[in-house]
Amino acid sequence: MKKSLFFFGLVVSAIVWYSCSYENEEKLFGKDNDCDTVNVSYAVHIAPAMAMSCNSCHSSIFPQGGVNTSDYSGLSVVAADGRLKGSVNHEPGYSPMPPGQPKLDSCLLKRITAWINQGYPEN
Repeated sequence: MKKSLFFFGLVVSAIVWYSCSYENEEKLFGKDNDCDTVNVSYAVHIAPAMAMSCNSCHSSIFPQGGVNTSDYSGLSVVAADGRLKGSVNHEPGYSPMPPGQPKLDSCLLKRITAWINQGYPEN
């Protein structure tokens, strides 16, 4: 009897121990916690994002809406007048970009906003 009680206790303890888990912050809230918005760089963060998500329609070859995101001089114009931030964040009164698609990655949106708030430096 004592052996079966001991075995039963061991099994219950193992089940309880196994069912308890520790979820880390990344697993609970996503990888956005790793999103560095302090050291945002045009060359490292912004230009590659524009190349991946915007330049197919907004380059010097295809400047739809008169907007060129493929170089700093073109992008700085829409950063300065608020269109970049308004469009990528799908804010009311702006054309949502990319059109007909969900917003860009939340970390990228935070980086774009931080870059604009830092005066959109050409770094």
